[in-house]
Amino acid sequence: MSSRAIDLEFSIMWQGLIWGVTAGLILLWSACTWALSAVLEWAAGLAGAQAGGAAGTVGEAARQAAELKLPPWLETWMPSAALKDWSALIESLAPWIESLLGAMPAVAGWITPLIWVVWTLGTGALLLLALGASLLLRQKNRLRAPQAA
Repeated sequence: MSSRAIDLEFSIMWQGLIWGVTAGLILLWSACTWALSAVLEWAAGLAGAQAGGAAGTVGEAARQAAELKLPPWLETWMPSAALKDWSALIESLAPWIESLLGAMPAVAGWITPLIWVVWTLGTGALLLLALGASLLLRQKNRLRAPQAA
């Protein structure tokens, strides 16, 4: 097998790795964006339900968030000081969560499009990075080709 054929196989492998990693990162980025959008739509619906006088109130959601606990299997591995700090952090965030949920009806109309615009910019940046890495690899192979001949 010639050196040129080995270089070609090596280049194809790296191209596949570059674009495979990029595809994985775009999938992760898309899933996180979708989850954030769904949570914010839920919060806007919850705040809208409170404004309409429904049973689920913003205060109840904040109280539920304040009662978040770590799973028992994780608590056994954590120091007691860290568990106290976790509880204090959750309790201190409860008023902030309540005010955030109270503001959701005002931002509900534009937050979802904004999230997807940010997703588009992030996906574009990932694709440009992958394209740049791919072009750099191709340029590196062109520079090495005359030396191998």
